[in-house]
Amino acid sequence: MLRLIKKLILVAKHLRSFYLPVYILREQPETENAGLIIAYAGYSSIKRAYFGQLLFKGKPYSCALAGRYLFWRIHGALKRLKLKDEIVVAETSFFSMRFFMGKKGFIVPEWLDMYINVSEPMAQMKNRAGSDISNAERLIRKNRLMHEISREKSSFEIFYHSMYLPYVKSRYNETAIIMSPGEFKALSKTSSVLLIKNEDDFIAGVLMERDRAGFYIKILGIKDGNWEYVQSGAIGAIYYFSILEARKRGDSKLRIGATKPFLNDGLTRFKIGMTGQFDLKFDWERDYLWIGPGSNPEKPDILLEHRPFVYLGKDFKFHHNF
Repeated sequence: MLRLIKKLILVAKHLRSFYLPVYILREQPETENAGLIIAYAGYSSIKRAYFGQLLFKGKPYSCALAGRYLFWRIHGALKRLKLKDEIVVAETSFFSMRFFMGKKGFIVPEWLDMYINVSEPMAQMKNRAGSDISNAERLIRKNRLMHEISREKSSFEIFYHSMYLPYVKSRYNETAIIMSPGEFKALSKTSSVLLIKNEDDFIAGVLMERDRAGFYIKILGIKDGNWEYVQSGAIGAIYYFSILEARKRGDSKLRIGATKPFLNDGLTRFKIGMTGQFDLKFDWERDYLWIGPGSNPEKPDILLEHRPFVYLGKDFKFHHNF
């Protein structure tokens, strides 16, 4: 029954994507030679904020609703608005994917799952090109970091209120997707919390769920969202001790959660440094966005400025340019 409900929700989401609200994002302050203009077609304010931050490179911008259009009429509507070399970011679906694939641009997943192959000998993991595991070990020794795993109610409360919430709010700001207390409580029933300890002070933690496939890192947090703990090796310690725990239990993979498809994202780079790999399986339950030119098809692909990244090809396989 639960599986049927999930499928119905997925179908409803795809049907909704026939008719999309279009928002015009403009770099501020506006001038005669105004810079980038983005037309965002879709319902998610969080995705809109994320791509606004990414493509405007942190510069301020305005946002105004231009109207609502059937997805195949968006480009015509933009021509009538007489914008200048705008870039379109459009939420896609089962019904619109092939339409956007026929246009210049790229389709990127909102998230990609990652995992670490923990069946390899630790020495081999350290010697991989770009591996930061040795540096994580060095900071653990230097700052005398330790870990413990708990299922105590008090440990979950410390993690959620003192680590998870402050970290997510400080790192993601308006693009943060925050797990509610109810959602966290439900997840806690099947999870453990791994806490990083510096002497008597808990400075970081991660919620880990274990199923038949092994450990799955769900959410992590840093005490008070304090970046000094990150610099002292707290996040490296989370992944390092998680690897050890997964190996101890005989797992072959440690699933380390989802990440953005853009490799200039700090956390994505960090996961790769801990020998993380992308799970490049296509899945309709994942959300995808098309990014390409609007009314001027000769506009260069703006995503090429944000290489390297992972994108979906016309063969419905993931590709990358790194």
